[in-house]
Amino acid sequence: MSKPITEITQRDITKWMAWRAKKFPTYSPSALAKIDTALRAVFEYALEVKGERFVPPRIKSPKQDLVARRRPMIDDEKFYKLQEHLREQFQKELAWPLQNVPLKAEQRFLFYCWIETLEHTGIRPWTSKERAIKMSDIEKRKSNSGEVQLFVKRNEKGKNYSAPATRYWIHTLNRLDAFYEARGLKEREWLLCHSRDNVAMGIKRGDPIASFKTAWNTAIKHLGFNDSELPKNKRFTPYTIRHRVITKMLLENPELSPIEIAANVGSSLEMVSKIYYEHRAARNYEKLQENKIDYLSVVDTFSESGGWKGAIGRNSEEHIALYRENPKLVGGVKPNGI
Repeated sequence: MSKPITEITQRDITKWMAWRAKKFPTYSPSALAKIDTALRAVFEYALEVKGERFVPPRIKSPKQDLVARRRPMIDDEKFYKLQEHLREQFQKELAWPLQNVPLKAEQRFLFYCWIETLEHTGIRPWTSKERAIKMSDIEKRKSNSGEVQLFVKRNEKGKNYSAPATRYWIHTLNRLDAFYEARGLKEREWLLCHSRDNVAMGIKRGDPIASFKTAWNTAIKHLGFNDSELPKNKRFTPYTIRHRVITKMLLENPELSPIEIAANVGSSLEMVSKIYYEHRAARNYEKLQENKIDYLSVVDTFSESGGWKGAIGRNSEEHIALYRENPKLVGGVKPNGI
């Protein structure tokens, strides 16, 4: 039986919440909290706009069990396997003459760069044009010793912060610059934008790429990383890369407190402490050192059409030979002794 809003009691709300929990058991706490916020707004509207005189019932949202609901962390083996799988799908074709490069190869290369961006910044994966990274969001600084420092300005969940990126991310930025310059998009607005028009999809060259959801699901399915029987919060999603990055921050930087790390990744102290703090007790120095990449030890190689071909050792014979042939083939990086 329906009731006027002024007659809804605390008991009615309690019964409704019990019914909701039974009817929609898979709703996440955050989804339930949004519903509760909307319901509170209805009561506030009745009081403030309609002038009704009554005491509204209290609507208390369920607490989030952050530990129980956390996504799994994608480990090194799976992450590197994903990267290798993607490289096999674009690297050879991206080196072809520009007019012969298939659109699919370009799209897979951009997806690869998106994954590298998540891995080297720890930012939340964006799923809309409004959240995409602009070139103006990227800040390059110099340390006191003259080394490059990279930061990405973000506004996520109402928080403004600058995410520090690893120095290796400079390679991703250089690869993207070479790719877009070869396609007449040297002065682009977005870090990752469409390289071609698609009239049927309403896409213009230079528009920001809103999401890589389909590309992610296709790759993860091909590699067999997700079991369809698993609950959603146990499946690998792009967000698991963020989990991976924050965990590695804690493991590799024991001198940093959870408060400092939370500020650097735009997360809450509660989230970092509850979900990631446990990993600090499981440090494995040798394994971590094994996985660290010296960004200065490699040089990217490019085709004449601006396609990224791969990375070679800095100052190697191949590096010297390619530089002498055409500095652009190694991104203009000059070997020592020349």
